[in-house]
Amino acid sequence: MKLNVRLLMTGLLVQLAVSLVAQNRLFVISDPHVISPELVADKEAFAKEQATSIKMTDKSCELMQALVDTILQQRPDAVLIPGDLTMQGARASHLTVQGYLKQLREAGIKVYVIPGNHDVNNRNAVRYDGASTTSVPSVTSEEFAAIYSDMGYGEDVERDAASLSYSCEPIEGLYLIAIDDNNTIARDTKPTASTNGIPASTEEWVWQQAAKAQAEGKQVIAMMHHQLVEHFDKQSKVVVEAAVDKASVLRDAFISHGIRLVLTGHMHLSNVTTYKNAEMADSLVEITTGAPIVYPCHYRMIDVSPDRSEFKVTTGKLSNISGYDGDFQDYARERILASSKGTFESLIRRHWSRISKKMENYVDYFEGRNFTQEYTSEFLYGIMKGTFDRAELFILEGNEGQAGAADVIYDSLVVCLDTVIDSLMPGRDSFSTAIIKAGIIYMAEENAGDVFRSVLTDCTNYGTDAANVTDDLSPRIVLPSSYVPSGIRSVSGNQSSTRPRIFTADGREISGSTSLSSLPTGFYVIKEGTKSKKFIVN
Repeated sequence: MKLNVRLLMTGLLVQLAVSLVAQNRLFVISDPHVISPELVADKEAFAKEQATSIKMTDKSCELMQALVDTILQQRPDAVLIPGDLTMQGARASHLTVQGYLKQLREAGIKVYVIPGNHDVNNRNAVRYDGASTTSVPSVTSEEFAAIYSDMGYGEDVERDAASLSYSCEPIEGLYLIAIDDNNTIARDTKPTASTNGIPASTEEWVWQQAAKAQAEGKQVIAMMHHQLVEHFDKQSKVVVEAAVDKASVLRDAFISHGIRLVLTGHMHLSNVTTYKNAEMADSLVEITTGAPIVYPCHYRMIDVSPDRSEFKVTTGKLSNISGYDGDFQDYARERILASSKGTFESLIRRHWSRISKKMENYVDYFEGRNFTQEYTSEFLYGIMKGTFDRAELFILEGNEGQAGAADVIYDSLVVCLDTVIDSLMPGRDSFSTAIIKAGIIYMAEENAGDVFRSVLTDCTNYGTDAANVTDDLSPRIVLPSSYVPSGIRSVSGNQSSTRPRIFTADGREISGSTSLSSLPTGFYVIKEGTKSKKFIVN
């Protein structure tokens, strides 16, 4: 009996030890867009201005403190923030964010940040004086690194010289490459430089960091602000500025260099998508985290398995906010509905050149109405408001696994289009009118049908062999086990009758000498006859 009790206790202790090892957790926040209270002279006027915006920037400080309180309760190993810490990059706002994050650092929680497109050298940094604004200082890349010196830019990281990128190990065995994809240092001297690009030298630095980590047997993930993967059909055409420059090339390069998981922000929408390479043999998962200042105020918790191959995601939403007795989610939802007209007008404005060009063939049939951008927005929103509101909430809340609801919303969009045409062209029984109507519906379906279906059904690469739906809110992501280096550093052509061939990670053969001592640091594959082996030069 004593032996059985001893065995039982040993088993329980082993289980406890395993469970404790498995407790490695990352906490992800993106796009908090904090504005310092000292930049808002008239809080009531600012709140009124923000009331019709999708972003609740006027509540950014309350929401940031709620996040800090949540993190202190959760006690994760590290907090990751992929950009847009501030509303407009004002130095005062960065110092406010620094104050919030110091609460975490003082509690012993690691924090790692990177800049977003709003954060550095932002010429729109202003102070709100009621109805007017006054320019205030933003920050340079050097100042950004100084403010967050112990939150990604301290002694525990390895820095890239050409950007605010760095690499670190937030938990043992997991290597994070934090990529500044905003041309941040370039904009110190050229403010008009693109805010969604990665310098070529930084790309090479990323590959070197990945190779170094893999040589040490570590799992490698990345964090950046802009999207690397399209989250719905034709995203690169519909929302051009969402993606990092050269995304279509970079995502294959990430895979070839062993980076198969990337954390992003920027979209203000929580979405997870899987990209498959052309051979459908390998994939990259992108986890985009929504902004806390946009309903439903999301954040992420990612539990990492002991072998660093499994990532279990949990999505939380802020409900208890200082100053609100009830559920803050109710207030946030009402803010979205109040802002829907502005959001709709923004969509029309963004794509007006394409919309107006398509309408040119039909304006003669529209009772002589003058379809200006403003009139078109007002006219369409009056008909589509209910459906548009349902679709926006459906997408923001996480729409996976709800194909039936998606079908209802799509059918409602079709009915709205039918109503629009009937309003423009009365007398639908007329044969000529019916022909024109069919043409307009076909045009709309041809240009936007798959986009709407892709968004509503949460399907990436809609209608292709690579089509897939990934759970947005609670996915379990399994990656290949971290690479353990072979220890090979040189080879000889005399080892067999077949000369060894050496290839780079992206499949390019290295010609000439087979000595590895002359190869640059990187990840390689050596093939000898039908056998192949991975190795790393560092």
